[in-house]
Amino acid sequence: MENFSGGFINLYKEANISSLQSSRPLKRIFLEKKIGHIGTLDPAAEGVLPIAIGKATKLIDFVLKDSKTYKAIIDFGIETDTLDLEGKIIRTENTDHINESLIKKKLKKFIGEINQVPPEYSAIKISGQRAYEMKRKGENPKISARKTKIHKIHLIKFVEKNQNCQRPKVELEIECATGFYVRSFARDLSYECKTVGTLAHLQRLSVSSLDINNSYKIKEILENQQRISDFIIPMNKLIKLPKIILFEQDIGLIQNGKFIAMKNYNPQINIQKDNDHYMCVDKNEKIVCIAKIDSQDQFIKPFKVLI
Repeated sequence: MENFSGGFINLYKEANISSLQSSRPLKRIFLEKKIGHIGTLDPAAEGVLPIAIGKATKLIDFVLKDSKTYKAIIDFGIETDTLDLEGKIIRTENTDHINESLIKKKLKKFIGEINQVPPEYSAIKISGQRAYEMKRKGENPKISARKTKIHKIHLIKFVEKNQNCQRPKVELEIECATGFYVRSFARDLSYECKTVGTLAHLQRLSVSSLDINNSYKIKEILENQQRISDFIIPMNKLIKLPKIILFEQDIGLIQNGKFIAMKNYNPQINIQKDNDHYMCVDKNEKIVCIAKIDSQDQFIKPFKVLI
């Protein structure tokens, strides 16, 4: 692609393949570009997996901060070592008392900021090692609770235990912040309900403004390489930061890592203490850099240069 420096693709990851394997075929299209996925999905999970290409890989951390939405099915009565159906069952508990009313009551406890212990089978690093690698060696990684947040939970469906269903199940839609593990949530909700549980199915419905309705499976992309530009989302469309429109003469300075004086931009910049970063664009709205404002509010300092 001529003059292409970077962008995003809203990839739909299919089940039973890793996030890395899902994005790997794109390397054949963008040979000279870096490629990275945003927010790893477990192999068994499916759904929205944003892919950053080229200079957009510098923006991954800014997209990761945005909220995500999942659809999850939780099976009550069994707990596995991986907290999903991929693992081996390590515990069973009675579920005769589990009903929709109880689940609705317990769900309310999880709305807002929570402390959550990530799964032992996760990519969390402990002393330089991935937790899942330690587990596979027979070690027991010590993982501390971490703060995360649930914005909304919607109960879609509850299925009671019956002749056709061995265990009660609940299907939920969860909107959450970064750092949230649905497998850990399945465990913690089950404990609140005085039983055990495991994640039976997971689909990510959205990341930031990207959702399953505007996502593409890898097969569709590979079959339509001649119009690959139709699948690419410009870098500035996914970044939710206050915007600074740069004067033409300052773009070269930014490109060379130079600071530019704030005094010429004061009318257009509403400096807020909770804004750590700003998106600088040219007159055509093309992203130039992510910048910071110095502590004295005198200079715009390039942080991630994208031209």
